Amino acid sequence: MWQSHLPIGVEQEPSKAPKERASLTSILQFLAALFAFLTGVVGFGWTKNNPTLTKLLFVLVGVALLLWLALPRIRTGVKRLIQKHRGEQFVCNEQAGFNDLLRRFNRFVSRDDSRSIIPILQSGISFNMEAIVRIPGVNGVNYIGRWLTCFERRLAFPVRGIVSFMTRCQEFTIIVDEFNREYVGKAQKELEAGKPIPDQYIHDLEQFREDFHAYLREFEQWADRLTNESRKLVNDEELVWTSLVRTFPRVKSFRRSSG
Repeated sequence: MWQSHLPIGVEQEPSKAPKERASLTSILQFLAALFAFLTGVVGFGWTKNNPTLTKLLFVLVGVALLLWLALPRIRTGVKRLIQKHRGEQFVCNEQAGFNDLLRRFNRFVSRDDSRSIIPILQSGISFNMEAIVRIPGVNGVNYIGRWLTCFERRLAFPVRGIVSFMTRCQEFTIIVDEFNREYVGKAQKELEAGKPIPDQYIHDLEQFREDFHAYLREFEQWADRLTNESRKLVNDEELVWTSLVRTFPRVKSFRRSSG
């Protein structure tokens, strides 16, 4: 079972401390150069009994020095603004697709939807308490449902930044992967090794499996595209937040093999 290093409901964000320290250092360096320039011009060049041409020369040299120090930072600032705008546009374009996939995933996890694996198993193996205890979601502990509820509550607070958005996408792919492995995968193995269940429930489980596999195929394409496109819009230190789960194992049929 996948274990989070954070309590459920706590959204981790990348630390901004190193970037903030670097920005502060750059500002202090520029202010120091500006102070040195003003001191030199006013104290030595302008107030001295120098010809006007000499004074102008002091000013031009000082301005050139300041521009030399400032231009790299100006370029960096402009680049960051452009990157931020592209990231926000990316989030705006992808939000609807994210919401649609989340809405459709809820159907597979729901206790109240007859097409979900949970109510099908609760009816199909109600006579087998040993199997019920071993299958998550059916045993009364629907931790994926709780996790999803906490996740959706945080989604009520929109984000604009690409890193924050991709952090949410990352968690979403982990939730889907956990459900696939711990709920669907364990249920299939338990039914394969345990007592037979009525054909009606096998048919319902096979329909669930077919629908869920179709969803996973679309989900994998979405996660793969999102990972590749988002990596073009973030810095190297932010790449870790764009790493989504992109492949999901497929469970075998719920029907018992003839052998």
